[in-house]
Amino acid sequence: MGRLLTATDCDGSSPGSLYTIYWRFPMFAERAEMIVGRYPNARRALVVGCGPGGYLVDDLLARGVNAWGMDASAWAVSEAQAALGERIVLGDGCVLAEYPPGPWDLVVSEDCLPCCDDGECVAMASAMGQAGAAVLHIISCEHGDEHCAPLNWRTQAEWRALLGVGDCFDAITREAF
Repeated sequence: MGRLLTATDCDGSSPGSLYTIYWRFPMFAERAEMIVGRYPNARRALVVGCGPGGYLVDDLLARGVNAWGMDASAWAVSEAQAALGERIVLGDGCVLAEYPPGPWDLVVSEDCLPCCDDGECVAMASAMGQAGAAVLHIISCEHGDEHCAPLNWRTQAEWRALLGVGDCFDAITREAF
C-alpha cells in the first residue's frame, strides 16, 4: 500500500522519488485494458500528459503496445524518466508534429485537456488528429461532485462539441461518450 506524500517527496529535488513511492492506482491498468480492447490494432501509441509516473505508458508497454509519453512539465518528465527512460519526453501537445518517433497508431490525451484553455484544447485536438490514426481523449468531466478542480470543467456534451476530433472517455464514470 502506498504512503502519504510529503512536500519534500514532491518538490522535484529528487528525480524518481514520486514514481517510486506514489500509490499506483488501478485506474491506469483499467485505462490500458480499455485502450487495448478498444484499439486492438494500435501497436504504437503516444500518451500526451503522461504525468510524473508515466503509469499509462508503463501499463500499455506491459500489454505489448510500443508506448511513449510526453508531458509539458519538466519535473513530471524527470520523474517519469527515472522509471521509463527516454520513452518520456518534454513536449507541447499542440505541436505533436515535432515529436519523434511517429507516426502513431493512437494518440491519447491523458486528462490534460481540463488544464488547458479552450484555444489550447482545440489546438491539441487538432494536432492529435494530424499525428495519429486514432485519437482518444481521457477527460475528467463535470458531474457536479467534489473531484479535483481543473481549470476547464465541462460536461460530456460540452467536451464533445468543443473537441470534434477523436473518441472521448470519461475518467470519472469510466464510460465512452
